[in-house]
Amino acid sequence: MVFLIGNFAIKVANFNSFHQFKCGLSSNKSESIKYKADSTHLCPIVYNGPAGLFNIMRRAEPIEEWEMPDSLRDKVGIDFKKSSFGKIDGRIVAVDYHGYC
Repeated sequence: MVFLIGNFAIKVANFNSFHQFKCGLSSNKSESIKYKADSTHLCPIVYNGPAGLFNIMRRAEPIEEWEMPDSLRDKVGIDFKKSSFGKIDGRIVAVDYHGYC
């Protein structure tokens, strides 16, 4: 689940089912590790909560279909679709880069 509040996007592990919750924890932890390793094309994580419960990221603006970055097409963990990307300070970044559960 993602909550957009002001300049921030807060990604929270989904509590709808045990599987989704486990997947959310894993995804949030994975994004945090990837961002710390190489933040070049990734949406900044401002704070990651304990055990992957939540990540607070900078809020990105939506992009147009033609703005999708071909250079990120083969990056591991990024589902190459418009909703996986956004724009921050005029730069295209991946906003959903956790991989798959």
